[in-house]
Amino acid sequence: MSTYSPLLGLFSLRIRTIPAVRNISIRTTLRRPNSSSAHPLARHLPSKPTAAPRSTTNTPPNKNSLKGDIPLYENSDQKLYRLAYFCAGGQFVLWITVADWCWRDLRVGTDEVDEQGRKKYVLAPAWERNSLAGFCLSVGLLFLAAVQLWTSRRVRSVTLLRGGQYVGLETSNLLLRNRHVLPTSSLRTTTLAANAVEASQPGGYIVLKPSSHKTGFMVDRAGEFLDARLFDKLFWKKA
Repeated sequence: MSTYSPLLGLFSLRIRTIPAVRNISIRTTLRRPNSSSAHPLARHLPSKPTAAPRSTTNTPPNKNSLKGDIPLYENSDQKLYRLAYFCAGGQFVLWITVADWCWRDLRVGTDEVDEQGRKKYVLAPAWERNSLAGFCLSVGLLFLAAVQLWTSRRVRSVTLLRGGQYVGLETSNLLLRNRHVLPTSSLRTTTLAANAVEASQPGGYIVLKPSSHKTGFMVDRAGEFLDARLFDKLFWKKA
């Protein structure tokens, strides 16, 4: 029996420990995997690109915002341009009157004579009356268009709009559009405004040429340059 005693002792020890093991309750906790634990490389992955906000620098500001900002030039003497419009309007009314007379009462002489020996006159043919009436209207419109074109190139004020990327130009014409918003970089001149300010008797014009127009805007030197240095810095380009 002595030879089997170690085996019997081991067997009895195993029997005593088995119930104790059965009574042990193993608790398991379920954890929700987060982005870092579920994907160990997630923190090293590049983040999704976010859409950049739309830039509004290329959108011209509202034309009504010409008031304010930084005024650069102003010509308050508009009497000559008003007088030009008055004369153009007066002559246009005159030519309309002549055209109406030609269309209604234009007469031509005939070979016949009346009882008193005077030459008889009859209403001119329709084509002749219409032609003369159209000619009179064309002359009146031509003068009016010339005044409109002349004043639409004369600058009344120059304003640097908020941000400095656009410039507002107001012209002296009374008809059609007289306000223009143009990029600052598109305007250029080869004449310094500082020279006109320093001159005792300024005269002539400074041509402000935009790249998008075939003809330039005429800035009268007799006007008031509110900031001649800034004007030259923005627009002056060496010829």
